[in-house]
Amino acid sequence: MAGTTRMCAAAWKWGWCSMVMVLLATTSSLASGMQQEARSDTLVSLVSRMFQNLPSLKQALYAPRPALFVEGRSRKDHTGGPSQAPAPAHQCFAELGCLSTGDEFYHPQHRPINLMAEAREVVNVTFRLYTREALQGFFVSALDVSRILSSSFRAERPTKLVIHGYLNGRNMPWLEEVMSALLEAGDFNVMYVDWTDGSLGLYTQAVANARLAGLEIAHLIRFLESHTSLLPRDVHLIGHSLGAHLAGYAGEHVAGLGRITGLDPAEPLFEFMPPSVRLDPSDALLVDVIHTDAGRFSFGGGYGLEQAVGHLDFYPNGGVNQPGCQPPLSAPLRWLHERRNFSTVWDAVEDALGCNHIRAVQLFIDSVRSQCPYVAFRCPSFRSFSRGECFSCGKDGSGCVAMGLHADSWQAAPSSTGQQLYLVTGPQDAPCVYHYRALLEFGGSEEVEGLLQLKILTPDGHTASFDLTAGSPSQFEPRQSRTFLLQHSRDLGKAQAAHLTWTCAPYYPCQSGPALTKLTLLNIEQFIQRRRGRHLGLGTSGVTFCATEETPLRSGEIQVLPACQTSHHQPRQPS
Repeated sequence: MAGTTRMCAAAWKWGWCSMVMVLLATTSSLASGMQQEARSDTLVSLVSRMFQNLPSLKQALYAPRPALFVEGRSRKDHTGGPSQAPAPAHQCFAELGCLSTGDEFYHPQHRPINLMAEAREVVNVTFRLYTREALQGFFVSALDVSRILSSSFRAERPTKLVIHGYLNGRNMPWLEEVMSALLEAGDFNVMYVDWTDGSLGLYTQAVANARLAGLEIAHLIRFLESHTSLLPRDVHLIGHSLGAHLAGYAGEHVAGLGRITGLDPAEPLFEFMPPSVRLDPSDALLVDVIHTDAGRFSFGGGYGLEQAVGHLDFYPNGGVNQPGCQPPLSAPLRWLHERRNFSTVWDAVEDALGCNHIRAVQLFIDSVRSQCPYVAFRCPSFRSFSRGECFSCGKDGSGCVAMGLHADSWQAAPSSTGQQLYLVTGPQDAPCVYHYRALLEFGGSEEVEGLLQLKILTPDGHTASFDLTAGSPSQFEPRQSRTFLLQHSRDLGKAQAAHLTWTCAPYYPCQSGPALTKLTLLNIEQFIQRRRGRHLGLGTSGVTFCATEETPLRSGEIQVLPACQTSHHQPRQPS
């Protein structure tokens, strides 16, 4: 496995790397005991497409080096002498327009290979339209988009197109989940963009095919614009992984496209490339991106971009290591231990290679179905965010934004791009996490150093525990206040009491700690929503616990503070 990883690290071997990824995923899937019928159909198709792509990959790999320079300006070849690269290669597709692989599509490390897209009949893009009055779906081939005029499509409704990525396809369970959630949430035209045949095989070929699939989507939107009253600003593309960049290619050819949501856009062959190669803010009026697998690319993960590529870039949990996810290479052993049995190869691929990568999709679905606010905050880094340094919405309200479906409520000017926003989320079965700001006010007359733990008791008998000093002794000044950032999956706004436990530092002789006079616990999401006039029925935004007298915390003992006030507005809160 170490040798395979080193092989994939060589930039010019991207195609072989993707082939090994396919074989690993499918072989592991077989080991898990999939049903025979689903196994044979899917694997035959996948492996067949992979070997069909080999000739074009071989041609690119063994072509003279200047053949990869497809812009007509001088460079130096590998021998050090000047060479004139050939003119850009063009591929034209009738009414769709042409693709050009110019110099911006080449980089010796990040994008060493550029294959041409396959024929439209091979990529075989199709659209399946779902509306509330036609839940069974209406099939439209990209080769005959006029058929959509006889469907339940209505131009006065917002239109949302959902796009899968590499090694995904029409059988991926999450696609139906997204479409069902959207139709439950609103009266939309929801279309699933199926480019399964173009997304199988070698990754390098799928990357090329994505550009053609983007042209097909753009052609559909332009057709609807000219034959119905559809306005491009009412169209929202939602793409996962390679499908996010595909959405960008579509937006590049549609003036005034309303919105693109990129769900963990793919990293390989896109990271650090020019905007014309990848998803970027110019592709739509609003481009919002959720990064969940932004580590360094390897078989262990890192399939998503770390680079900010939208107007709004959300990094839940810092964009890496999502709660509940395990390293992909441990999947086969985990399957054997848990006796997992997958019905299709897609389920196994998703489970093996995509826990962090697919989490962006799951968070988006939950933002549609649940009342979780998913408020994220602009911050220089996740480290600063974790220290509680970035809980201000700013004077114009642009510093905090709802991640997911409601990101379009963002209040800043469209020219503002690269907004990096952070939040904490939970595991897949409990993704919603509330952020709390705990303000502790102290009395006393002496400076002390030690450890401080907090427990919040709710009326239903639950206890939320927090280590305020994170296991390291901290100094507490008399007559001062301290602020801490807390996260919890429950609404603590109706808490009845707070328990505090003080422990003196081992090297700091003391009998007692600071004298706590008041603790204010603010639910930041609820506070912000109330300021914006949004009431989701999540309870009160703040609760205050008061000490009956100014008595120092004794080391090892528990101090109980009963709730003394509940309010919607508290002093010293984020603006």
